[in-house]
Amino acid sequence: MAGLLHGQRHRSRRRLHPCLREGLAGNGLKEQRHPKAALSISILTEAQLRHAWATWFNAQRDRHDATDRDTRFALVRFATDGIWLSALSDIDMPDRLELRDRLLEAAKP
Repeated sequence: MAGLLHGQRHRSRRRLHPCLREGLAGNGLKEQRHPKAALSISILTEAQLRHAWATWFNAQRDRHDATDRDTRFALVRFATDGIWLSALSDIDMPDRLELRDRLLEAAKP
């Protein structure tokens, strides 16, 4: 059972990694923006998109509840989202790579 949970937590960490890579890419972020970035920002202003996103997100959270329930994972997810949003907003973050490394460390089982 412990091995299974470890594997599931490892998958949880892999799901976070692309977000960390996108939001904390460092130099050249403007040129490396994901094509779906505009859609992601639209979620903040469009009620139908926001509802669809919330429905999907809540289903994913419920699906992975057995491994991702820990408050530490919620903190990592919310911190990652905030950092990603700041990167999309062209806000300078001098210690981007250190933040990425610390969040990846915090996401370990």
